[in-house]
Amino acid sequence: MTPEQQTLLQNLTDYLQEQTGQAITITDAKPLAGGASRDTWRFTVQQADEKHQYVMRRDLPTQMFEEALTREQEFRMMDAAYKSGVKVAPVRYLCTDESILGSPFFIMDYVPGISIGRKVVTLPELAQARQKLPGQMAQELAAIHALDYAAHNLDFLRMPTEGKSAAETVLDETYTILDELGVQNPVWEWALRWAQTHMPPPNQLTFVHGDFRIGNLLVDEDGL
Repeated sequence: MTPEQQTLLQNLTDYLQEQTGQAITITDAKPLAGGASRDTWRFTVQQADEKHQYVMRRDLPTQMFEEALTREQEFRMMDAAYKSGVKVAPVRYLCTDESILGSPFFIMDYVPGISIGRKVVTLPELAQARQKLPGQMAQELAAIHALDYAAHNLDFLRMPTEGKSAAETVLDETYTILDELGVQNPVWEWALRWAQTHMPPPNQLTFVHGDFRIGNLLVDEDGL
């Protein structure tokens, strides 16, 4: 472990001791692979006679997307999802004071499971889980779509452009991104033109997951 990592864990220990008012020890700390947009650590907290496994997520010096959520926004959104019955790890602590770890961070419960897509679709021990996953994923999507974002004060979420539907807004944004990247692909062009001519009528706004897929889910032998 590098000196910088040791300092980070010591500062994290000090922070949690201040939050809990008790002496704690952090053990089994290690950075988690995957997820290029955040610095993510798994660790165990020994507190009196209890042990708790947590995950800490903090900002990296640079961000991949200008419109990415802040840690405070992610914390609030995960808390709202958990309280609405969505399968998501409970969030425990939020810190926006950059002097603690160098950037904002939050801490949530550790949930065991496999997230690597190729393992989820090939491991023999997950064969039964794969039979359950389609139905379980559909249930979670329904729970996500049913989340009342207004009741949870998620006012930071992106809304459709004024005078346009959500579908029209997303289509415009997709065209802009492809133009900025200089992408010239007839398949993309055909698909986008088809979408433009088959635009669904405006409907009520619904909370949606931006990247719901194997690889962003945790799976064990019981499924999702």
